[in-house]
Amino acid sequence: MTITLYTMPNCPHCVRAKTALDTHGVTYSAVSIPDKSKRHAFYDGIADDMSVYPENVRRTMPKLRAGDTWVPSADDIVAMCLNGML
Repeated sequence: MTITLYTMPNCPHCVRAKTALDTHGVTYSAVSIPDKSKRHAFYDGIADDMSVYPENVRRTMPKLRAGDTWVPSADDIVAMCLNGML
């Protein structure tokens, strides 16, 4: 399964997600999206996949894609690591 973590600079939640993935030995690639307009385009591009989540979660970082599944927040990424789901 391919795992990609999408982040932005100066994001403590992104650091928390990376730390959890690294601590649990999860192999992933990281993509930083520093430009605000590119982040908005990214959010718009995944809007259908994120439609089940509240708006305040849809437009935040980090985001993780594991295969065909999107994980919407650092809290969820950490929980998945702790439960061996990644």
